[in-house]
Parts: sequence; C-alpha cells; structure tokens
Amino acid sequence: MLKLQMKTWLDDKGVRDAVRQAVAGRGGKPSPLFRAAVDVQVTAQRSMRGGRKQVDDVGDMSAQQRKAGRVRQSKRKRFTRSVPSRPGTPPNVDTGGLKASIRAALDSNKRSAVAGPTVKFGRLHEFGGHIRVTAKMRGYLAWAYGWHLRKDKAVIHMPARPYMRPALDKAKPRLKRYFAKLPLASTPAGRRLNSRKGRQNAT
Repeated sequence: MLKLQMKTWLDDKGVRDAVRQAVAGRGGKPSPLFRAAVDVQVTAQRSMRGGRKQVDDVGDMSAQQRKAGRVRQSKRKRFTRSVPSRPGTPPNVDTGGLKASIRAALDSNKRSAVAGPTVKFGRLHEFGGHIRVTAKMRGYLAWAYGWHLRKDKAVIHMPARPYMRPALDKAKPRLKRYFAKLPLASTPAGRRLNSRKGRQNAT
C-alpha cells in the first residue's frame, strides 16, 4: 500500500492584502479603480452634445446685453442660444461648464473611486428640482438672456436630465476588464506571499 501525504497552506489575509494593493495601484500599474472611474467620466462627458441653436433677432436684446458677450452674434446681427435637451436625456452643452467639471478621483485610502461633477448645479441637472425665484435672479435672467419671468412666478421647476447614472450603466460591461489580471505578484503583499511559498517549498 502506498501512502501519500500532502501539505497545503493558504494565507487568506495575504491574498486579500495583495488584491487590495493591486486595486489601489501599488502593483506598478495605474489603479484599476481610477481607470474605471475615468471610463465613467468620459462616457458622461461624451453623452453631452451641442444642442440645436435658437436664433433670435438681435433687436430683442439691449445694448448692455450685447456688450456683455453672453450670446454669440453673427454678421446678420442675429444671436443664438442653446435649446435645452429633452427631460430625461443628458443636458445639452451651452457654456461647457458642467461638462468640464466632471472629474474622477480615488478616495484617501484608495479603496473606492468616484466620478461626478464639481459644480453645484450638477446635482440639479442629474436629479431635477425646484429653484426659488429671487429678485436677483429675475434681474440676471432679464439682463443676460432677455428672459422676463411673470411676476407671479415664485418657483422654477427643473426637470431631471441625468447624465452620470446613464454613463455608469453604459460603462458597466467594460469595467470588469480593468480588474482582470491584477499584478498581485508585484505588490508588497504578493512578494511576501511568494517569499513564504518559497520557504514552504524548501522545507
């Protein structure tokens, strides 16, 4: 009768540490978490397009509005402004401020990543909401855009035009590729595991 003995070992904590360090980018490659967040960022930015332009007579504007340069004039003395996108679709690009503000970043412990806008009105576009009309707002809209709100208009309803949630849904099938073939052996924890494995084999 032939009797065989096999000795195995598994360092659960060591493996978890190696995975955590590889995901955080400590394996000699960029963090897959950050790369995944950048994918969502770029997808959201690409979903925002220049909308149809509404053309109005320049005579409808005051001299102060024309001088402010908040609208683009043509040789025909006309000016254009972007038309909002349909509710439920990503917002159209007007000034480009929202699109440019979308960023991706890792948290301080590099265990999670985030992608989203840095401007305050980014959340309003994503989820919609209500804006209380103030005297200052009335004056600004009339001066900058020629919009004269009714006197009884106290609240403006902003419909949701989500762009981050659809971007995440669209990017999800691609995100797993960033975590394939993690460089576990190149992390400090991975090197410790391989060193321990060598010692175990030697005995």
